[in-house]
Amino acid sequence: MPCRISRTLVICLFVAPFSARADPLALWKIVHGACVPHVLAHAGPEPCAAVDLADRYALLKDRDGASQYLVIPTDRITGIESPLLLAPGTPDYWKFAWAARADVIARAPRKITEDDVGIAINPPWGRTQNQLHIHIDCVKPVVSAQLHGLVLGQAWVPIRLGGVAYLARGLDMTQNPFLIVAPEAVREHTVLGDWSVATVGPHTLLATRAEPAEDLLDHSCAP
Repeated sequence: MPCRISRTLVICLFVAPFSARADPLALWKIVHGACVPHVLAHAGPEPCAAVDLADRYALLKDRDGASQYLVIPTDRITGIESPLLLAPGTPDYWKFAWAARADVIARAPRKITEDDVGIAINPPWGRTQNQLHIHIDCVKPVVSAQLHGLVLGQAWVPIRLGGVAYLARGLDMTQNPFLIVAPEAVREHTVLGDWSVATVGPHTLLATRAEPAEDLLDHSCAP
């Protein structure tokens, strides 16, 4: 969750207690302590919306916003800084987040398409939870407007979104954004954990060290 806080499928709504905002392991406790045991007991994934034991992730409806979901590993992975994200055999959590776009579109209070869906992960300094979680929600309309018509290739280019410096490039959702950003982090004499990463729609990859990428999302999904 951000600093300002925020194959069995059963859909339900999760409302976290206020104490989850203060506990940096609240998401881990929800997934590991409740959702996974319920699935193992053949009792459904509640309070998660879904748990996939084979692919090792859970989908959780966040309490913040009408349409925001979180993809959370069922493995203990701290966040974007974890070397496990780049290790062979680690699931592509971004792919699972993109698959959840249908849930976001269905719950959004305004009509949106997949081009209006954003996925973001915050850096360690821009989050309150120490279990990896990827946000999926509506993109701010101003961000969609700025990116509209922008043609991106496989090379990184600098852009500004809302006055914030980003690197942008094209991708498709068969690519794992973590594996794309990591080499660029090395070229910048940094590490992946210094960055915040987002995708907008199915073709735009963004990375920044200036702010949590979740700031590109609109949790009100307002018209």
